[in-house]
Parts: sequence; structure tokens; C-alpha cells
Amino acid sequence: MTAIDKAVKYLESLKPGEHLVYQKVADQFGCSRSALSRRWRGVSRDKTTSDGMKQALLPQQELELVQYIEELHIRGLPPTRQMIQNFGSEICGNPVSMSWVERFLHRNQDRLISRWAPTLDRVRHQADSIDKYDSYFDILHRKMEEHKIERRLTFNMDEKGFLIGVQNKSKRVFSKPVWVQDVARAAIQDGNRDWITIIPTICADGTTLPTSIIMGKDTQINVSSSPTGWSNEKLGLAWLKRFDQFTKEKARRSWRLLICDGHGSHLTKQFLDYAIENRIIVMVFPSHSTHTLQPLDVGVFGPLSHYYSSQLSQQQQRSQGLLPVVKADFYGLFKPTYASSFTEANIVAAFEATGIWPMDRTVVTKRFDYTTPPLQTDNISPSHLSPADWWRTERLVERAIKGNNDQVVTKLVGAIHRASTQHKLLQYENKGLLASLDTKNKRTKRGRRLPLKGDQKRPTDAVFYSPRKLQEARDERARKDAKILANQARKADAKQLREAKKLLSEKSKQEAQEKRERDKMVKEKENADKAARREQQKQQENSDKAIQPSQKGKRKASRPLPKQKKRQKRVDGSVASGVAIEATPAQPARTSRGGRNIKIPAKFR
Repeated sequence: MTAIDKAVKYLESLKPGEHLVYQKVADQFGCSRSALSRRWRGVSRDKTTSDGMKQALLPQQELELVQYIEELHIRGLPPTRQMIQNFGSEICGNPVSMSWVERFLHRNQDRLISRWAPTLDRVRHQADSIDKYDSYFDILHRKMEEHKIERRLTFNMDEKGFLIGVQNKSKRVFSKPVWVQDVARAAIQDGNRDWITIIPTICADGTTLPTSIIMGKDTQINVSSSPTGWSNEKLGLAWLKRFDQFTKEKARRSWRLLICDGHGSHLTKQFLDYAIENRIIVMVFPSHSTHTLQPLDVGVFGPLSHYYSSQLSQQQQRSQGLLPVVKADFYGLFKPTYASSFTEANIVAAFEATGIWPMDRTVVTKRFDYTTPPLQTDNISPSHLSPADWWRTERLVERAIKGNNDQVVTKLVGAIHRASTQHKLLQYENKGLLASLDTKNKRTKRGRRLPLKGDQKRPTDAVFYSPRKLQEARDERARKDAKILANQARKADAKQLREAKKLLSEKSKQEAQEKRERDKMVKEKENADKAARREQQKQQENSDKAIQPSQKGKRKASRPLPKQKKRQKRVDGSVASGVAIEATPAQPARTSRGGRNIKIPAKFR
């Protein structure tokens, strides 16, 4: 702590109203009087705070971002550098560069670390539940004690697939000049993607059983073959018979425990019936949990994949990449790989790491006891202020509390920064959650159901197929089959009724169609008769009209018009009042042959 920091701390310890002399305090701690005055009045800041103000995010905001990253890690979503850049841009309100991300990680290297991370399927992450695992271990350990399962009779089997010509990613040594010129930056691999599946079986005492090999399609050099290269129901039952053959003498009359996943080839009725008849109890892992609970996945398959890739690389080196890898080469590559990975130490450690032998669930569930470390700072208030602009708010707070205790101002400003940062991060997170929820609501989720289920009252779908459980499953299957048959019979009756109704409807439609056709024919015949009669009548009328003019002679209109009398003008007073004027007789109306009146033009009147 510097001299001026000690002086400021001394001033903070003074009681309110106590006389303050800057020069006296500065002389006491050996610092500048003016610097102490500016510092106490808030005009200047200490170096750490001043440097923090020059950063894109304030120290308090960076602490909140560190805690948010730790929470994401616990959820199984550790962020990438690009995501941290987005977080910083959201909090700051301005884009930050990738260089800022590097400096941020360097400043917080005591709490954050950057490493290459393997991926984990979403369903596997969701299956990681302490309640599910506790229920699984409750069933497993109780049934093992109930049936007195011994360590030497506890087995685990699973399938492992190989792309026979594909290697894992590995570190190589390159020529620096060639690397800089970007001439060649990759190692050659064969690339043959023919699929081969093995079915290994391990025992808790560190021993193994002969491994089955399944090759895809048709081949003449395999232990067995299937169209897909994976096991199916037929191969699953054949494998169980071989398992019984190799372990029956070791078990004698004791029960054997076979732990496997819920693959359909392992849970057929024939598979389970044969297992119970030969005193083999089948235990099924909870769905999507073999990466944590299965010994083969936890302790053996990793070294197996590594050693196979190493053997493949050595073969490529010996042949200088000139010879292709074919199925006939697989066993030669697999044999040394199997010997290096399926060792007694690896097998025993795998059963211990999964809590099966010795029976200790804590080796699996202890990782759920981790809690996020609390935020270590003494200058943070639990206040939940949420200002929209924290820079402006900080200046307002400093002006409002100017001259008061600097420690109070620091706590209040820290609370503002903390609340603002949390607000920005929650906004960013909720935006993504809303988009994900909208996408999820548009989808139809359908899950794969096992043919036989476990106890529905427990939060796990792990199943222990004991004789009682298998009998219950058989009874349940019989009830389901009876229900299915009843439904099929009901559907068949309903189908027959629908077909009868359909035939009746079609017959009615056909009769109606025939009636319409008959009515149509009758109507067409009537229309044809009417048309014939009209045509005959028309011809008769035309014949009558052709004969009529010759009988009547010329028409009146063709004769010359009679001469009209000249109209005389009336002379008033020239005729005696006693003399009567003779009236002109009216012209008779002229008519045509048809009796129509003929109007004579005015010029002919």
C-alpha cells in the first residue's frame, strides 16, 4: 500500500465532523498535500482505479463477467473466445476486439483457463443428474447384495465401432521452413471408412472374454456379419449364447450380472428369456449415461482408440502411404491394440471409477458437490440497482455525494456497475433462450422407448432384469398383446362396417346414376319429337304461304291511287248565311292483306 493510500485510509477512519488538516496528515504519512486533497475530494483516483477507467470494462464489471463464465462452465456451456467477445461488447455498449479478450483472460488467469475441450452430446449432458445416478446405484447395489453377486461374476459388454482407415488427431513435428511456406500442413491417412464393430466383454476381476468382431455387408473372413456392421437381434442372441458358454463353468450355480446399455439387440424377449433360464441377470444403464457409468467407456475405449490410431499411423509410415488399408488388415492392427488397452489395471480401474466394484457411488456423484466460488470483494454492496447508463449514473452519484466518505461512494458505484453488468448479461442470455424456446415449440419431440421399462416411481430409467422383473414384464407384455388384439379386432369390425357402408353408398350412387341416364334418354327423345313436330309445322306454313299470293291477285297497295279533290279555300261573307256548305266525305281507311292499317304519306293525300 502506498503512502497516499495509507493517508486516505486514515482519513476514512476519522469520525464525522472531526477537524481535518490535509497538511498535517500528508506530513504524517509522507505524501503530497495537494495529491492527498485531490484524492480525498474525488478529483483524482488511485492507479488501479484510474487504469480500470481506461479499460473497456471496469474492474467490477470484469468480476461479474468472470462469475458469469464460471456459471456457464457449471451448466456445461464453457464459452469460446468469440462468445466472450460478444459478452464484452454487450456490457460495454461498443464492440471490443479479440485482443481485449486475450488481455481479459490474462488479467483473470487465476480464475479462468483456456483449454481444448471435447464435445458432449446435449442429451448426455441433460442425463447427468445426481437424482438419476443415486437411483441407479440404489437399484444396482441392492440387487447385487440380494442376489449375492460376486466380483468375479460381474461383467460389462458394449459395442465399439471403427472406421478402419481413419486416424485420430495427433501432434506432429514439421519442418519450420516448409510449414511457414504452407506447402504441407497435414499428415496423410488412408481414409477408408469401412465400418467394423467389436463386442468386448470385461469382468470386474480384471479378466476379459473373447471379443466378437462384426464386419459390414458380406465378407468371408469375419466372425459374423450384418448388413449395417452393427449387431442386431440375431447376433445379440448368438453373442449371449457364447457368453454363457465361456462363463458357465466359472459361475456354476451362482448368478452372473451382465451390465449393458439399452440397445434393442440386448432387450429382445428371446435375449432376456435365455438370460434368466441360464441364471444371467441383465442390468441396463440409464439412457445417455454410459459416458459416466459404463466401465468400458470410462476406462478402456479411450486407450483402445488411441492405440489403434497409433498402429494405423505406424503402418502408414512403414508403407510410406502407398498401401491402402482393407478389412483383411484390421485384425493385424487390432490385436496389438487390444493387448495394450484391455489390461487388468485398466479394467479394474474402470470398474472402480464407475462405482460398481467396490460399491462406492461417491466416485461418480462427488462432482455434483461443486459450487461456484463466491465473488471475493469487500467493496460490493448487495444493492440491485439497474441503471441503463452506468457511466452517467456514476458521475451523478459522485456529484451528489461529493465531500462525503469515499468508501460509501465506492460501494455505491460498485453496486451500480454490478447491477448494470448483470442486467446486460441477463438480457443477452434471455434473448438466446427465447429464440431457443421458440424453435423448440415448433418441433415435435419423439423419444425412443425401450421394449421393457423400469420403475416409473424412480427418477431413472435404469432396469435390473431379475426373474421377478422379467415375469412382470412378460405379464405386462401379455396384457399389452391382449389389448392390441382387442384393438385390432375392433378396428377390423369397424373396417368391415366402413366397407359395407361404402359398398351401399357406391350401389346407391350407381342406381342414381343409372336413373339419371334413363331420364336423360327419355328427355332427349321427347326433345327430338318436339323438334320434329316443329320442323314439320314450319314446312307446312311455308307451303301455305307459297300458295296464298296466287289466289288473291294483286295487292291494293299496287293499284293507282284515286285523284283527290282540290281543296277550296273558304271565303268569309261571300256566301249567304242561309246557304249550307257541303261537307267533304271522309277517305276510307286502307288496309293490307293481313288487315293492318296503311298510313298514306302526306304527299299523296
